[in-house]
Amino acid sequence: RTHMPHFLAVWATAVLFVVALAVDASPRHVSCSLASLAPNPELKRLYTSAFRDFEDSAGRGGDTLSFESDIVLSLAAAGSVDLGEAMVTLRSIELQVNNASIPLQTVLDTWQSEWSAAAARAASDAATAEAAQHNLSAASAHLRAWAYGMAGERMANHLLPASLAAFRESQKHFVRALALLDSPCSPVSIPFEGGASLAGYWCKHISAEDTAARATILLMNGYDGTAEISMHEVAFAAMRHGYNVLVFEGPGQGSVARFQRLLFRPDWETVVSPVAEFAVSSLGAQADRLVLWGESFGGQLAPAAFNKLPSLAALVANGGVVDFFQAIFCGLQPMLQDLYYSDRATFDRYMGFAASTRVDANFLRTYGELGFNTTSFSALFDAFQAYYSPDLSGVGRRPVLVYDPALDTLVRNQSSLFFEALPRPLAPSTALVRLDPKAGGALHCGVGSTRNAVEALLARLDDIFPASASRGGDGGGGGVPRGWRTAALVMGCALVVIVLTSVAVVWRR
Repeated sequence: RTHMPHFLAVWATAVLFVVALAVDASPRHVSCSLASLAPNPELKRLYTSAFRDFEDSAGRGGDTLSFESDIVLSLAAAGSVDLGEAMVTLRSIELQVNNASIPLQTVLDTWQSEWSAAAARAASDAATAEAAQHNLSAASAHLRAWAYGMAGERMANHLLPASLAAFRESQKHFVRALALLDSPCSPVSIPFEGGASLAGYWCKHISAEDTAARATILLMNGYDGTAEISMHEVAFAAMRHGYNVLVFEGPGQGSVARFQRLLFRPDWETVVSPVAEFAVSSLGAQADRLVLWGESFGGQLAPAAFNKLPSLAALVANGGVVDFFQAIFCGLQPMLQDLYYSDRATFDRYMGFAASTRVDANFLRTYGELGFNTTSFSALFDAFQAYYSPDLSGVGRRPVLVYDPALDTLVRNQSSLFFEALPRPLAPSTALVRLDPKAGGALHCGVGSTRNAVEALLARLDDIFPASASRGGDGGGGGVPRGWRTAALVMGCALVVIVLTSVAVVWRR
């Protein structure tokens, strides 16, 4: 009897511990009353650039095919896609799938086969041009082969051997194009924990001035992007503004997820920290002039890391995301939201059916398998729960730029929620960047806008780092290849020598 109170205390502690574990393991509830978007139907229709009939047939596309089309077409601005060739390919796909009763797998197979055929034609063009030592033509064809191969793989089951081979082949074309163009961008391997490495590209501005005098952007994509896509969306434009850019893929992303099977992780500061150290110690970047830039899901990952890494000078979130789980969860129908909490087996069954009939649900599933290694939708949404930044006090008074597109149907109004969550008072240069929807940058991350969206962010970044902006120029990004500029300089100097010699001869006479 004398030991009974001690026994009861131990028993009560154990019960409380089990209850605490159960509460901690239960899914986090979120409110969707504020995390919403009611897009203007006419604006939404303006931004459906392709596959309108398919997207409108019982909502089977969720705008995914149109969005993916915009990604490909926008690459033409950097010369990586032939606009006519890409439009013909898209139209060929569209004519085959604009049928409400066509099976989803047929849609996906058609998308992949048409882009794969375009990539094969471009690869053949590249081989022919290289054999003739037409390096610039070969580089152009290699970029087309990369772009079309990348486009086709995005609708694949990414871990299948054929998909992995297609992804690797498209990357090889991209890297070969950089070499043939004598580009200031080159592949890098960033040391990571456990002997692993992070893939990326180092784009050093071609100016002879010291690298450390310029700000360096640490650039990353999100849920489904790759380093090569980031190069086109941001890096080439940033180099024209005078910045150095280190593009990287972290766990869960691009080739790191595919070939090393490193998965997304919420402690993203453990990813950014070695990237920043590599930029400073191996590439010569200045430690107090590092800008972290995150696109899409990177708009949650980058702020989470920035919040924990006070040495970083500035943050760009395109767009900002406070709660990734809330952003995706609140896009579900209310019935599915209730089932996630109350009947997970039925939730998985309904979501599985959606993934077998809808492009957007299938896209979410396949990239979830790649980046999170999940085998069910409930497990995927459970994984999303950890990507939440309720406390951003670590941002402090450092400048933050947040792009807020008017028609972000993927994460809705998370950018404005993120901006509201930033600690006050704000740094003077902090801004929520919005454009008139007629400027073409209203979609998620401004996809499809080849200039206006990224330029709006870079212009404000130039105000924060005027020294880099004043040293701007072409930067080697998306303009005339560096080898041509060098040749032109040599020819110009030779011409000056010839003219001066001729003048001297005439004067002597």
